[in-house]
Amino acid sequence: MLDLQNPCYTAPPGTCSSRSFELEAQSVASSLLHCKNLRFLDLSGNNFHATPIPAFFGSFKKLRYLSLKNANFSGKIPHNLGNITCLQHLDLRSNVLHADDVNWLSQLSSLEHLDMSDIYLGKAFNLFQVLVQLLYITHNELETPILEAFHNMTSIRELDLSYNNLV
Repeated sequence: MLDLQNPCYTAPPGTCSSRSFELEAQSVASSLLHCKNLRFLDLSGNNFHATPIPAFFGSFKKLRYLSLKNANFSGKIPHNLGNITCLQHLDLRSNVLHADDVNWLSQLSSLEHLDMSDIYLGKAFNLFQVLVQLLYITHNELETPILEAFHNMTSIRELDLSYNNLV
């Protein structure tokens, strides 16, 4: 288990200087390369200076929990995250990420919780093929016909699609 969430991320406003707790993206990346048996990784609230999500995250085969929320990652979501087949919880919200193709999600058969809020998804129709229980995809500029979106969603318990362009 590796919980590197910035403690200032959840602290009341004005009580913490987040700069003093920010991780250095380069040092974290090189250190994590040696942690092949991780089951829990939380990097929430850190500032990775608009760097892409490291592709090697896809090599964490035993990972069950991955939270990168509000960590200032940018670019395309790496498809090899689909290699983490034990993943149960994936939180990518509030980063400058985009994904027009999310086929890699179909490889995550253990996934129960998926939060991709505030990420550009455009016309990622295949997002709704994911069999999760908790799905949060708000503020995504998602453009898909609403009836097609729910076609195969049989296991969903909680769903938030607010602030999208669903018709």
